[in-house]
Amino acid sequence: MPPPRKPPCDGDVSEVKADQLYQIVQPGAGGGKALALWNCTSDLQFKVQLEFQAPDLELLDATEEGQDKYSISLYPGDCKFLVRGTWKATRKKMSFGPPDKAWQEQQEAKVKAVLAEEQ
Repeated sequence: MPPPRKPPCDGDVSEVKADQLYQIVQPGAGGGKALALWNCTSDLQFKVQLEFQAPDLELLDATEEGQDKYSISLYPGDCKFLVRGTWKATRKKMSFGPPDKAWQEQQEAKVKAVLAEEQ
């Protein structure tokens, strides 16, 4: 199923969670590729852990958790590149729910600043 709107970066797009989370893979040099995740919701935070089979990776936005495992947190609207390199397969574990309080407060402060500027 295609995403609800155009992803913020180019590549092969596949659905991870229906109309909410998408994976984007960009081909790279020497048979490598870059892997991004896109949270296209307006009200959910995803925490994703990926386990790669036979990886040779460069970390981008992901955090290494240990033996071939990496994690990332995606707030509403986020599109982040996790890793670049080569791998044979991935396994994903995820949880999701409302964004954490710090993110909500940051967004509220941004809205208040825009409103104050317009007044």
